Amino acid sequence: MFQSVVGLMILVFISLLGHHKMFARLPLPVGARFFFLTGTEFIFIGLALGDQFIGVLDRTTIGHLGPLFSLGLGYFGLIFGLQFENKKVWRFPRAFFSATVIQSSVTLILVFVPFAWLLHQIEPATFTVVAALAIGAVACCTSPTLIALIVKQTSCRPTGDMDLIRYIGGFDTIIGFMLFGVATCMMHTEPPPLGIDSFPALQWIGASIIFGISMGFLLHLLTQVHCKEDELWVFTIGIITFAGGVSIFFGLSPLFVNMIAGITASNLPGSKDRIFMAVAPQEKTFYIGFLILAGAVWRPGILLSIVLAAAYLVFRIAGKVLGGYVAARFIAREFKVSPLVGLGLLSQSGVAIAMAMDFYLSGGGPLIDLIVAMLVIAVIVNELISPELIRRLLTEAGSEVT
Repeated sequence: MFQSVVGLMILVFISLLGHHKMFARLPLPVGARFFFLTGTEFIFIGLALGDQFIGVLDRTTIGHLGPLFSLGLGYFGLIFGLQFENKKVWRFPRAFFSATVIQSSVTLILVFVPFAWLLHQIEPATFTVVAALAIGAVACCTSPTLIALIVKQTSCRPTGDMDLIRYIGGFDTIIGFMLFGVATCMMHTEPPPLGIDSFPALQWIGASIIFGISMGFLLHLLTQVHCKEDELWVFTIGIITFAGGVSIFFGLSPLFVNMIAGITASNLPGSKDRIFMAVAPQEKTFYIGFLILAGAVWRPGILLSIVLAAAYLVFRIAGKVLGGYVAARFIAREFKVSPLVGLGLLSQSGVAIAMAMDFYLSGGGPLIDLIVAMLVIAVIVNELISPELIRRLLTEAGSEVT
């Protein structure tokens, strides 16, 4: 118990300290500077604190941090869900939404199919198909953080490519979270309480959606109460923790359930912006915490994880590039964008890490450890190669990048 307390204190301290972005101030090359700006270095800090080295954040200690997992995963899900307001989505051209669906679908197929075969060769079981779907869901997602950082820190005149990748980076994560939630529900072979024997996975999907909607409606009711912003934050944290805890207890995805809650709250009339403003400032702290935890459970010595990470990177890049090309051709009559727009959608950072940790909570075992290790390696490589690819895309599109 003492080690768990110490581990939690160290985790919280480093997460809070991470706001200062100390490493990003160093005179580093462009790629390395953006690597530190996205916080990926905290994965290595977590690796050092894990049982591979120091041992402060060993698996036993991490197992005691269940409430923190439910809160952190729920936080990410709610943040993304709150951004999916119907008015904001359709404020942009409908062709952008179609492009998002197209490139996500192509990426899903090009990652899911080969990984369904690869995982079956490693561990022949029905579970491998569901795991491949979860990996495909992770591959669909793009982190908007790096795109926003590059646009902010460089002088680029607005182009169709910039608008499109920023839109897709903001909304393809919603598609990924939905697919991931479905994959989590498909792991259940027994129906939910008070359910029937037929189609248990569909029943769990329905239960997740209904529970998420109810939590979103409760959040909406909170915005109707005249209370201070710090009180609203406490109430919101309580709902996130409750929703995440119930999700983990029943083996559901806290990301998916809280995303549904966020979408529900954002599309009900009221002061929904108050919820976003209450929770958004603390997102960086939770983000860093999950990077540290992912590093702590990472097993870099698993050689097979490196092979799978290389395969994941190849299939995902192929999916993003091909999906971007198909999407660009589909909207060509309305907007002129580069056929290589998919190269601007490779960054994943905290999005993939949060989904990896959600998958880690779904159950232990060598295969899950292997998949988590694969995703961590892929995130590190993506954050190294993504900045230059995005910069080149914007340059070729006619932007002035300095």
